[in-house]
Amino acid sequence: MNKIMKKENLIPVIVLAVICLIVAAFMGGVNMITAPEIERAQAEAIAESLSSVMPGGDFEEITPEGEIPSTVTTVYRDKVSGGHVVTLVQKGYADKIYMTVGISAEGKVTGAVITSQAESHGKSGIDEMVASFAGKDASGVDGVESVSGATKTSGYIKSAVYDAFVALGLAAPKGEEAPFDNGGVPSYTDEQVIAVAAELMAGSYEKITVEGMPTTVKGVYKNSQGGHAIHVATRTEWRPLETEGVVTVDSRGVITGVRMLYWEVGFDSELLDEAPVCEDKFLDSIVGKRASELVSVDLVSHATNTSTNFVNPIRDALNVLYPETVPYDIIAAAALCVLVLAFVGYGVYLYIKRRKKA
Repeated sequence: MNKIMKKENLIPVIVLAVICLIVAAFMGGVNMITAPEIERAQAEAIAESLSSVMPGGDFEEITPEGEIPSTVTTVYRDKVSGGHVVTLVQKGYADKIYMTVGISAEGKVTGAVITSQAESHGKSGIDEMVASFAGKDASGVDGVESVSGATKTSGYIKSAVYDAFVALGLAAPKGEEAPFDNGGVPSYTDEQVIAVAAELMAGSYEKITVEGMPTTVKGVYKNSQGGHAIHVATRTEWRPLETEGVVTVDSRGVITGVRMLYWEVGFDSELLDEAPVCEDKFLDSIVGKRASELVSVDLVSHATNTSTNFVNPIRDALNVLYPETVPYDIIAAAALCVLVLAFVGYGVYLYIKRRKKA
């Protein structure tokens, strides 16, 4: 009897172990299969962008002499025409802008394309603007007409194209401009922020110092029951204060509440009768999310830039406070899959066992 019991107890353990090994091998195999495909797709995208700005080229990667702008990622030489293609990553108004610029042996743009862009405004005219760089030398870059409603993004694109000339030694670097700091001046004190935070999430709060926070985060407050409150204030170059709000986050990095304390939005009087208001669905769409999920927020119509300026520092703050949330989510998902498969396998084992007895 004891031998039979030991055998019966051992078989489920073996089954579960085998299932875990199969799952681990499957996940490793998927990675081995998909990784080369991802690399191949990236290589094809790069090759396509090179050909689009300098058709018929035969490219080789080179390292130019001298100091290369930080925006430049790779420089290629066309062995056919003697021209060059430069890939760049430039900051944008909302997110990074990835570009590819071709420059002929005569020092003129043969073509320029944006390979990836997450800007939420002015997109309709950006492609036309980028196309208009063709035929321009370094001195003609600033003369390209900016896109109405996207002047800052247009400026970033011009800067990237000019950096392509700098990388090839065809233009001198421009003086570094001080980057605009959109950190607003808060109108609420620490005591008032803590009072608002307590209404959003129970517990007492204590202000703490956290390194690596953006200037738009004016305060971080530790909650006695776990989690934090985050005080955000943003501004633009044209107004002293644009938004101010408080966000509470639990110990897992999940947002539990949002309160907008101040909201000021400019608007085009020819399009709208009054300024856009901060909608409840915008704030509600922030609640319940982690940092990685804040890309799917319902931005306020006609105030997308203002909305994005408020959400971005929240995401940045969460990435600093809860850096472990992303890998833990992946591990949790994998563990759940293993658990489900284990239960299914054990159920199959019991079913087969009963069938044999019958």
